[in-house]
Amino acid sequence: MNVYDMDIEGFAEPPWVRFYTKHNLAMPHLADERAAFFAAHPRIEVDRNTQFTPRGSNARFGDYSNVNHNVHPVFSQRAKDLLAPHLQGLGVWVELVSDEAPYWLFYITNVVDALDLDRCKLLYFPNSSKLMEISEFFFRPDAVGNQFLFTLPQYPGSERLVTDRFVDFVREHGLTGFRFDLLWSQEQGPVPDGMKDWERPRMAGLQTPDPRP
Repeated sequence: MNVYDMDIEGFAEPPWVRFYTKHNLAMPHLADERAAFFAAHPRIEVDRNTQFTPRGSNARFGDYSNVNHNVHPVFSQRAKDLLAPHLQGLGVWVELVSDEAPYWLFYITNVVDALDLDRCKLLYFPNSSKLMEISEFFFRPDAVGNQFLFTLPQYPGSERLVTDRFVDFVREHGLTGFRFDLLWSQEQGPVPDGMKDWERPRMAGLQTPDPRP
């Protein structure tokens, strides 16, 4: 059993197209403001991020993308059609209106209290009980169980946690643009604190052979 953070494959060549919101619409960073925001914005106008993937370049439209460098997963229409039956009840779909390709943001509402807090390495804000960062993740296998995609109650930034079930689905259907950063393995424990970002175990959605232990 493994738990990963899901992200866009950032150093792919050619790069994957990313997006930003039109009309300077800003998505809230505070977790307790997100539900109301997405309820009020079921459709959001976006354009491609021309700073990183300008029009006319060789940038590709992948099955996974990003809006405003935000934490919320963004899926192509193809990925949505495949994933929707498996994500039912786990979150809310928000349509991203683009003149280039149809994409969908997925606001995750599947909150799972899966951390073994006594074994995690936690960093709090000064003079506060508010959690700032988890530098080493320990998950309770019984809580992770058969999860597909989830987030944590203690850590609002962890909006894209997935298990082997999700990774295997991406590989099986040949979905593109994904990167999975390993956070914890039931067999080997957490990825060590202090490991440089480029040293962390990760894999792209279509990497072959499967690099998992």
